[in-house]
Amino acid sequence: MKRFLLLAALTLLSAAPAAAQDFPGWDVSGDIGWLSSDKSDVSAWDDWYDEPTGGLSVGRYWSRHLKSELRVAFSGEGRTYEEQRVVVPGQTFPTYRLREHLFRKTMFDAGVHYQLFDNQWFHPQVGGGLSVEREAERQFTPPDREVTTTERWGARPFVTGGFKWYVNERGFVRSDMRVYFGRDNVSHFTWTAGFGVDL
Repeated sequence: MKRFLLLAALTLLSAAPAAAQDFPGWDVSGDIGWLSSDKSDVSAWDDWYDEPTGGLSVGRYWSRHLKSELRVAFSGEGRTYEEQRVVVPGQTFPTYRLREHLFRKTMFDAGVHYQLFDNQWFHPQVGGGLSVEREAERQFTPPDREVTTTERWGARPFVTGGFKWYVNERGFVRSDMRVYFGRDNVSHFTWTAGFGVDL
């Protein structure tokens, strides 16, 4: 009996390091959340808009802690107003009119995440990467509601922090905060929450 217990203990100890090396190869997840975007280049007083956002992510684990991830996300249509100065001939003072701007973002993010600590259920993580962004804009100018449509593409670095919280062996809840940077300041940020599974 003692030999059996000793053999069982040695088997468990020798298997523990091997089990500790296990990590998922891939994970997939979907999320919904909130996007806030800075439009101070358009309006000095109505300079941020907030809209729902949602996305899909695919991640590839290279070790227990290191993962690369691709994500595509879409936002609702945000709205800001620009106050335009109009000079009317014969008047000694200018008048103003509002121009309405509507924005919609599509983001393609590629990043690297580092999972902190060794924990079976709760995994904080930090990361960063590059986002390729398509922004569609529509402008409406009263009184005739003249419409102008433009489309812009750009690349922005981002940093992220969040967690994965496992609800069973493979399924998890995740939440992330991403901050995207423009030339001089924060361009926009998102907070998301969703569900996923390890493959």
